[in-house]
Amino acid sequence: MGENLKEKGFTLVEVLVSIILLFIILTSFLSLFFQSAMFIHSNEEKLGTMQMAQKYINLIEENVGLSDLNSIQIGTEIDKKAIDQLILKNTNKSIDSSSFRIKGFITNTDTPKGLTQFKIIVQDPNDTKNKSVTYTYIRK
Repeated sequence: MGENLKEKGFTLVEVLVSIILLFIILTSFLSLFFQSAMFIHSNEEKLGTMQMAQKYINLIEENVGLSDLNSIQIGTEIDKKAIDQLILKNTNKSIDSSSFRIKGFITNTDTPKGLTQFKIIVQDPNDTKNKSVTYTYIRK
């Protein structure tokens, strides 16, 4: 009669082992989600500087002529205020880029087909590693 009283179910040890295994698996997934969130945040910041650089490049290509750049020496740094003035001189468009550090340079005037190479650097002041360097050409 004692042999028939054996109950079916899990022992305390089996339950504890399964909880520990579940905890280990969930912890590994949680760290994966945390790393993904950090990666996404980092890419959003990089994308912000890239978009700002592209906005400036588009406005420079459309609105800044070589006559505006003739007085600037090759390699001379042009600060954000001077770039904004060059753009505003020919258009009423302005960019709200107060949180970014922006520099421009004329890097080469002897390019084929009569183009002047213009480089713009946009940097996030909160993260010095986060910067975007973009080039454009302005027709002579």
